[in-house]
Amino acid sequence: MSQQPKPAPLSAPPPEPPPLDSAPSGAAPVADATAAPVSLSVFGHLRAFMLAMEDPATPVYVKAAFAVGLLYLVSPIDLIPEPLVVYFGLGVADDAAVLIALIRAVVTVPTEAHKRAAAALTR
Repeated sequence: MSQQPKPAPLSAPPPEPPPLDSAPSGAAPVADATAAPVSLSVFGHLRAFMLAMEDPATPVYVKAAFAVGLLYLVSPIDLIPEPLVVYFGLGVADDAAVLIALIRAVVTVPTEAHKRAAAALTR
C-alpha cells in the first residue's frame, strides 16, 4: 500500500496579530510588551479608549456602534417609553442596557498597547 499525499489546506493560515510593543498611532512609545497587564484608573480607561478610537486599526463598526450608543442615550426618543416605569418598571431598562454596553466597550475595546500608552501619558 502506498501512502496518499496529504491534501493542501483550503485556506492560508490567519495573519499574525501586530506585536504589542508597537504603540497605537499618535501615542507614546511602549517600553515593554512582556510586562504584566496595566492597571488603570477610570480616567486611564477613558484615555486608553480615546487612543483606541483614534487608532486606524480599530474597526469602523466599533467606532460607529459607540457613537450610536451615545446618541441613543442623549436622544429624547426611547425604544421603551419612560412612562412605562410607573406601570412595569421598564422605562429606564433600555437606557441602562445601552449604558452598560458603553461602559463595557470603554473597558474592553482598548488593546494592551493602548492601555500602556495611556498609562505612560498619565505618569
